[in-house]
Amino acid sequence: MGNYDKAACALGRLVIVCRYLKHDYTLQAMRESLNKIDAALNVMDGSPIEGKPTDMNVTYRKAHQEWFDDMWKKGIAKLKQYIVAGAEHLRARERDAEFQKLPQETKDKVDDILNPEKKKEVLAEFCPPEDFAWPTGTL
Repeated sequence: MGNYDKAACALGRLVIVCRYLKHDYTLQAMRESLNKIDAALNVMDGSPIEGKPTDMNVTYRKAHQEWFDDMWKKGIAKLKQYIVAGAEHLRARERDAEFQKLPQETKDKVDDILNPEKKKEVLAEFCPPEDFAWPTGTL
């Protein structure tokens, strides 16, 4: 397998990861897990645990929520950056015989990802919502 094939496969893997994270089943499983973690953190916040943060109005729940929300948004943004970079890498070699071997649908998606007018829509097709967040409720 040549470098070009590896680049095309890497781009495909990134899209698959995004589609997996976007799938309703995956998002529902994550919601259920976060709800259970949230409930446990609420219990911890209400318990007299030695060493529990008491300054600056910090709670276990708030700290975990802020961390998760920040990491999710950064992670999805990074996946999108990698997808664009992968498309740029493939497009930079469009005259190569290897690029010509790609299915037309793949070449069209590469073009769409790199088209400023279509990029946001195409990435939304692949990637999960950036606004997926910790369960709502009072912090």
